[in-house]
Amino acid sequence: ELDKWIFESTKIIERVPNYKNRRGNLGERIIIANPPNKKGQDTFSILWSDGENMVSFIDAPTLELALEFERTNAYAY
Repeated sequence: ELDKWIFESTKIIERVPNYKNRRGNLGERIIIANPPNKKGQDTFSILWSDGENMVSFIDAPTLELALEFERTNAYAY
């Protein structure tokens, strides 16, 4: 699923292979721009992987909002 999500993105904005999450676990963090949705709006995603599987993600209408949400530590990963 992670590879498919990345393949279908319109742009990889950032990819950090040895990212330490807020719990101290190593994994991969990827920020992507998604294709426009049915309403023609762009969205952005921050994805986390444990190395093999997608563990968690954030979707937002702007990159700034996705990053702000990540900074609040309100996500599950």
